[in-house]
Amino acid sequence: MMSYASICGICIVSAVIALALKKYNPEISLLASVAAGAVSALIIIQSITPVLSEINNLLDMAQLSGEYSQILFKSLGICLLCQFSSDVCEDAGEKALGSKIMLAGKVSVLLITLPLIKIITKTVIELISGQ
Repeated sequence: MMSYASICGICIVSAVIALALKKYNPEISLLASVAAGAVSALIIIQSITPVLSEINNLLDMAQLSGEYSQILFKSLGICLLCQFSSDVCEDAGEKALGSKIMLAGKVSVLLITLPLIKIITKTVIELISGQ
């Protein structure tokens, strides 16, 4: 189970270290910040496994196609990866690059979900037309 206190502790200590190093060695400061973010992300990813398993069980109970869960999990992965990458770029002072990463992530999620959007649209049209 994820320990929120440990994540907070890791991030606070790393922020203090990064701030102290920033004055003398900005590159190492950024690496310390990225490393803390990666460790925190790994802790969070390990703790999210039961949630993903439960979502998968719910989708199975609803007798939905496995394609839907794949779309959901791929979209979630893209969102998390893009957010982390964007945050690293912004920490490095490259806000414009971070924005481009977020845009790329949004377009990727849109492309992945197109089949699902088509199915939903078709279902809505069928419901409206009464077929």
